[in-house]
Amino acid sequence: MSDILSIIGLTLLVAFLTSVVYIIASPELVSAVRRSRNAMSFGPLFANVAENGGGINGRGMQLLRDKEYGGQGVGQQTADSMHPALLGSGLDQMNGKMIAVLKTIIDELASQPDNVVDLYEWCSHAVTVASTDAVYGPLNPYRSESNRRAFW
Repeated sequence: MSDILSIIGLTLLVAFLTSVVYIIASPELVSAVRRSRNAMSFGPLFANVAENGGGINGRGMQLLRDKEYGGQGVGQQTADSMHPALLGSGLDQMNGKMIAVLKTIIDELASQPDNVVDLYEWCSHAVTVASTDAVYGPLNPYRSESNRRAFW
């Protein structure tokens, strides 16, 4: 999909109830966004995931919310402190591992041309295993189908 969006130069705007998420598919816009990262806030993302995905509420949410929304801003502070660790050679190594695992999974699929697959299930398996292998290595708990199903 991003290839199609890049070709037609489209930037998607996804509106949620309380926030807006931009999905940028233009290489020029991606580099512009990276240059102005300080103008963006990831605090609302942390707060949304913490509240809706993690079940955090009350005092915990008050700590996580951005100061402009009456919180203590810990969500944005967390994003700011994580940013340097998420770039550079460590990320390159993890991406390399993920690509190697994806290649193996794709090659396995290609070796069975008559096999009919559920695309959603295959993609969720491929992306989950490849990305978590890069983090957990050979002891990856998401190689277990029951763990993957529990996650999804």
